[in-house]
Amino acid sequence: MARQDTAYVSEFTRFMNAYLAAHPEIAVDQKRGRALYWDKQLDFDDLKKVEAASVPADSYYYFGKPSPRTR
Repeated sequence: MARQDTAYVSEFTRFMNAYLAAHPEIAVDQKRGRALYWDKQLDFDDLKKVEAASVPADSYYYFGKPSPRTR
């Protein structure tokens, strides 16, 4: 198996590293955004209630209900 050159750093990666070093407030904003949308505590009791209340989709979900004329 060929050995990969791990010393290569793309132009974009160099740009982003320099930008983030010059603007440290971006990392704080990224963490705040992640906490807002992704880092949530799950309540498993609520998930069980939602799952129990869900209704299975129709088998022809994407086609809609057939009209009386096409039968």
